[in-house]
Amino acid sequence: MASDPLELAKLAYTVYGDATGNKNFRGDPMPGWDGLAQRTQAAWTAAADAVQVHVLKAHAAPTRAGEATT
Repeated sequence: MASDPLELAKLAYTVYGDATGNKNFRGDPMPGWDGLAQRTQAAWTAAADAVQVHVLKAHAAPTRAGEATT
């Protein structure tokens, strides 16, 4: 299930753009991925990697019957 964090970051950025009409938090048009500053790309990639790690841990954690997972 593991994916490349960079590809996940690009996907998340695209989906964010789709959800906001391709506007950033200021309401300005979003650049394409390649138009983002390296620092911004790195931030999206770090976020995507953190989500992936969390999801993989949640799916890998054994649970006892009736025990909630959060």
